[in-house]
Amino acid sequence: TEHVRLLERWFYNKEETVYFDSDVGKYIAKTELWRPDADYWNSNKDLIEQRKAQVE
Repeated sequence: TEHVRLLERWFYNKEETVYFDSDVGKYIAKTELWRPDADYWNSNKDLIEQRKAQVE
C-alpha cells in the first residue's frame, strides 16, 4: 500500500505562513497573523473533507 500525503503550503514574502497537512487533517498556522485564517478554514468541514479526499 502506498501512502500519499498532501501538503498545501502558503508563503508571503518568502516566509511560510500556513499549511494544510493531510496526515494531520487541518490547516496549521506558522505565524500568529495567519491563525484566524487557519481557524476559519478548519471550521469549514466541506473544505477539510475536500482536501482529505484529494489524497484518497
